[in-house]
Amino acid sequence: MLEETGYEPLSLEAIGEAGQYVVDAATGECWNKRCSFFFVRVAARTHDPVEHDHVTAWTPTHVAAALLHEEASAWAVQRVVHRMSDP
Repeated sequence: MLEETGYEPLSLEAIGEAGQYVVDAATGECWNKRCSFFFVRVAARTHDPVEHDHVTAWTPTHVAAALLHEEASAWAVQRVVHRMSDP
């Protein structure tokens, strides 16, 4: 996470795992992409990301799920939103 975002993680909590079937546009091959999702609290940004093609964009949770291309990622955001709304 530090490499890709430049933020130091403070805490890490597993949200869950999901499978996402994807198709490779170039070859037509299908894959069951296994995904692990985590809820992370971050400290201040300590440096620029090492991988320059990664951009951190803070997005309101009610918007984030609609912006994600894969259903598994949208599921993880919705799971966090649901968890945060429970007392």
